[in-house]
Amino acid sequence: MRKILITAIIAMLFVMPSQAYTREDFETIYQNEPDQNIKEMGIRQLELELGINTGTDKRTVGHFTRSNFDFCTMTSLVNTKKQTVSGRTETDFTMYLSKDNVYDYAYYKEREKDLDLLVAHIGIVKTMTQGMSDIEKATFIHDFIADRFQYDTEGSINSAIQGFKTGYTECTGYTAAYYILGLNCGLKVRAQSGTTQNGGLHTFNIVTIDGQDLAVDVTNDDANNNKEYMLIPLQEYIAISGISPHKDSLSCMG
Repeated sequence: MRKILITAIIAMLFVMPSQAYTREDFETIYQNEPDQNIKEMGIRQLELELGINTGTDKRTVGHFTRSNFDFCTMTSLVNTKKQTVSGRTETDFTMYLSKDNVYDYAYYKEREKDLDLLVAHIGIVKTMTQGMSDIEKATFIHDFIADRFQYDTEGSINSAIQGFKTGYTECTGYTAAYYILGLNCGLKVRAQSGTTQNGGLHTFNIVTIDGQDLAVDVTNDDANNNKEYMLIPLQEYIAISGISPHKDSLSCMG
């Protein structure tokens, strides 16, 4: 099965040309996201990432209303620079990308290829999970990512697309990949950030199935080559992992 899947991905990527993306394409990617705040951030971030409707490399993504789950998973999809939050208040914040204000055509063409790669993987996983139950989809996506990613111990690669391109990423990349693949396969999924017992930052996913919040931590499962943190009750995950979830997800963005 894995050999067939890999062959299909390679074939799809080989024939898939880089294309001019529009806002409608991004709306399709986020069409299943129920949180309008997160959906708008995702669309706006991708527009800025590809330089659509700008003409200059103006990196401010936008001013957004705060919500309980406003961790910007989507900003870890394709960008190669760390995103930053400014102007925080109790009710809103501004998000921007930390790239110089100089238009860079080559940069945008490379980001377009990145999105081609992401869209191709979304298409493959949607095809492979057709007819599956939510439990089966959630498990398949967990294994799909674990088979392709390794944790970047150098701490320099943190996006999902870099995981698909290089095979290496950090927890935000694992989390973003699971979120965007799960979202497009019809899962009710979100990202969650938290603090480890030694004070470090960590992200994982929460999938809601039959009204129950289940934790999925592909990062740690991949590192330990097991499935200890796949679809376990959230409170159980917190107890055995020692992760303290952030109530304000912006806590992990510096």
